[in-house]
Formats: sequence, C-alpha cells, structure tokens
Amino acid sequence: MLHPSVRARLFAVVAVMAAIASLSIGVGHLVTETQRRDVQRQERAVGDLSALTTKLSNAAREQESAVDDYLLSGSSEALDRYERTATDEARFEEQIRLAADGVVDVSAIVDAFQSGMASWRNEFAEPAIRARATDPGPDVNALARAAARELSRSRAAITEMIGRLEQADAGIEQQDAATVATREWWGAAGVVLMLLVAGISVGLIRRWVTSPIDSLLETARRVESGERVSFHRRRDDEIGRLGDALERMRAALQDDAELSLVLNRFTEATTFAADDTAVARSALEALQLLVRPDAAVTHVLNRSKDRAMPEATLGSAIADVLPLHALSHCPGVVRGSVYVTSDLAAPLSVRCAAYPRDAGTLACVPLAHGELVGAVHLAWDATNALGLASRGSVARIAEHAALAIGNRRLLAALQGMASTDPRTGLANTRTFDQAVEEALLSRKDEESVAVLMMDIDHFKDFNDRYGHPAGDEALRAFAEILRSAVREGDVAARYGGEEFAVLLASVDEETARDIAERIRHRTESTLISLAPGVTDRISVSIGLAIAPDHGTGRLSLLRVADDALYRAKEAGRNRVELAGTSELSA
Repeated sequence: MLHPSVRARLFAVVAVMAAIASLSIGVGHLVTETQRRDVQRQERAVGDLSALTTKLSNAAREQESAVDDYLLSGSSEALDRYERTATDEARFEEQIRLAADGVVDVSAIVDAFQSGMASWRNEFAEPAIRARATDPGPDVNALARAAARELSRSRAAITEMIGRLEQADAGIEQQDAATVATREWWGAAGVVLMLLVAGISVGLIRRWVTSPIDSLLETARRVESGERVSFHRRRDDEIGRLGDALERMRAALQDDAELSLVLNRFTEATTFAADDTAVARSALEALQLLVRPDAAVTHVLNRSKDRAMPEATLGSAIADVLPLHALSHCPGVVRGSVYVTSDLAAPLSVRCAAYPRDAGTLACVPLAHGELVGAVHLAWDATNALGLASRGSVARIAEHAALAIGNRRLLAALQGMASTDPRTGLANTRTFDQAVEEALLSRKDEESVAVLMMDIDHFKDFNDRYGHPAGDEALRAFAEILRSAVREGDVAARYGGEEFAVLLASVDEETARDIAERIRHRTESTLISLAPGVTDRISVSIGLAIAPDHGTGRLSLLRVADDALYRAKEAGRNRVELAGTSELSA
C-alpha cells in the first residue's frame, strides 16, 4: 500500500484523464448513435414510401384495366374491381402522406396524381360506365381521347415521386457515411486520450513507485551476494517504511543463518530417510543443534496405533514403550501445539504423563500433520531453558518430521491398495502374475513351482439364492480359508470374480496336492454365516500345474492349470485335478 499522498496524486491524475477520455468516447457514441437511429428511421420511411408508391401505381393501372374489361364484357365483377381499386387508391394516397411527413415532401406530387386520377374518372371512367349500362355498344373513343391526357398526368406524378424518393435515398446514404466518419473520429480521439492517460500513468508510476522499488531491489541483490549493506530510509512514505521492514528482515535472516542451515539439512535428511526411525533420529539431531536439550525422546505410533514406540533418544531420556492412552494425555498432544513447562518444580505446573519428570524444563511437541503420528519430549535440567523465539523452530522441525512419517505411511498404504483385492484382502491379479514371473525366473533347476487355479462351485446360484452381500461374505470366508491353508511365503490371490489362484514356491507334487486337498476339504467343511439364523456351505474346484513339468512360462503354466480346473468342473466339481493326468481326487 502506498503512502496516501503518493496514492492520492497518482489516483487523481489517472482518474481525471481517464474520465476525460471516457467522457469523450461516451459523448461521441451518444451523438453518433442518435444520428444513426435517425438515418435508420429515414431509411425505413423511404422504403415504406417506395412500397406504397408501387401499390398506388398498381391501383391506378388496375382501375384502368377494370374499366376496359367492363366496357368490353359488361361484367359486374369488372365493375366491382374498379370500385375496390379506387378505394385502395385513396387509402394508399393517405398512407403516403403520413409516411412522408418529416422525411420527404411529396404532397404536391400526391395532389397531382390524385387530381389526374379524379379527372380520369370524371371525364372517362364514370361516363363510359354509364353509357355501357344503357347502350351495349357505346362509342367511347371520344371519351378515351380526353381521359388519356389525365392518365398521363397521374403517370408523370408517379415517375416524379420515384425520382424524389431516389434523391431522398441518396441523401440518406450521404448522411449515414457522415455519421460513420463522425463515430470513427470520436473513437480515434478517445483512443488517443486513453494512450495519453497510459503514458502519463507509466511515467508517474516510474517516478513515484518503480524507481524507489528498483533501489530497494538493488540493495536486496547486494545483500544476497553477501555484501554488508543496509536498507536506508530515503523518503517518508510507505516505500520508506518498506525499506525499514526489509532492513529488519535482513538482520533477522543474518541472525537466523544457522537456523536455516539446520532446517535445510534436516529436510534433506528426511528425504533420504529409510524408515520412521531414521526420521525420528534426524529430528532429534536437528533439535539438538537448535535448542540443545539435555535429554530427548521421539515416540512414534505403530501402524496399528495401539502403542507409541521410542524410535530415537538423546541423553538419559525416559524411553519406555507407551500405551496409546498415555500419549493421548501429553499436554502437547492435547493442545495440538508445542507446550512448554518452564519449571516443573513450581506449584501448579503442568506435568506430562508420557514423560514423567519433576524438575527443570519440559517441552511436549506433538508430531502431527492432519493426523497424530507421535510426539517429541525435550528436557532440560535448568528452568526456563526454551525461549519463545526458539519454539517456532521446534514446531517446524516437528511438523516436517510428522509430514515425512505420514507421507511414508500413506505411500505404503497406497502401494498395498494397488497390490491387493479390496473385497478379500488377497493379492490382486497383477500382483499374482508378477509373483509367478519372479518365482519362475528365480527357480533353480531342481526346484518346482506349483500353481493352483480355483473356482467356487455354483457361485452364481449362491448369489441368486442369497443375494450379492451374501456372495461377498462367501468370498471373504474363502479368502480366510486360503490364508489358513497355505504356507508362509505362498501367494494367494483373487484372480477375478469367484476365481482364485495360489502360488506355491519350492514345492513338490505331493506337497502341492496336500495343500490343494487341504483347501478343498476346509472349504466344504466351513459353515458360512450369511444372516441371523442363516448358514450355508460352499465347495471349490481346483486345477494344479507344476513347473517345469507342465511349463516354464507364466502364461503356459496358468493355461495348463486353468485347463485342469476346467476338467475338475466337468468331472463333477469339488475336486482337485492335476494337469496332464486323468487322476482325480475328491
């Protein structure tokens, strides 16, 4: 924020010039918009007059044609048409007078047309009609010669009106062009004014803001390069006060150079830490450099979160394994921030159940970054050993340590989710295939590797009978059977739907058969609880293939085991089928 005087001057200049430019553009737009609308109104009026003139001319011709038809045929329809078009003519004349008002002067022309048509009707049309009514074959030639002169007057009036409208249209086009030119002039003037405002604004900002800030930046660059220079106040405004703030910051940064070095080294150490213990040890080393406690211990919650383990210690610290409730009563954990008891021996001093101590200074530092992962306890023999200025650094070390531990555990959890089936907790297809590949590649010549492919019998009928939640419970129950039946180091996986697979490493045919039979027997013997008072059993068909007897590649070995599984199902299910033989075990 600029000093008010600087800000006010800059704002006033820019605001006044911007207002002038905006007013110029606004006035130009208002003037030209009024002219443009007047031109559009005149254009519409001239167009309407042209259309009415055409209608009027057509009405005159229609009257002449109707009279001719009547004289030749004596048809009453022709006489009606004559009277109707005479009425239309009068209406069109009135409309032309109204439309031309204020646009073009055609009153005299309309009067001439009206007079000519009236004379034609009086001297020819009406007498001829009366004569035809009394004499079927009147001699109308004499009347026609007298009427031709009157019709020529009407036609000349129409021609003159068309010429007058064309002149008016040309004038309107000129007026429209002048309006466009005026609008362009006002727009250009506004742009010039806006550019002028921008130029003056840039100059003022350069003088009042940019130059002083450039001076501060140059001093900052010299400080960054290691020169012993200071930020000096050269003006009594906000930029001057900014220089004072930068000077205080420079002094603080130089005073805290050792702190920054410790924090950077600690951050780098946690990046390469192999486990939680390494992170905890690095945190205590950093705290030792910063605040030099006489004793310290870092407790980290185990993954099941039922106890806190002492992962790192300094000095003669109390390093017991803590139950969860003990850590939850730590003052720092309760408060959610660093809590320091400056004199444990003083009356009413707060003591920590997780780190019992009766004298000196104790700092309880929670390890939390959204979620509690542990705590650090720092102890000094002296009282008031941890000042306020150092507590922020301690909190930063603890927060970063908690973040490092939390990130490691989150990554491990994500890796576990990517490699296991969420419904059964067994390995998923990708993990199983990778395990088979690795087992076959690392197999020695004399070693055998077995694969069991399994399918729960009639699982669709089971789902249809009890519902999908019951089917899910059956899948989980079968997964528990697999965990209990296979050996440590074997890999059990859900291979898809109700299909499962087991990898048996370093196993002969007899042992593989025994394990497969154990799985089959435990499956048919297990009673599955599906709902209160509802239980049932399932059975499983198993195909067994052994490398190298039935293949040495993953795809070939799994295909052979799957073929054996198919034969077991074809033979009646709830049995073990060895690849490459017709021998069945039920």
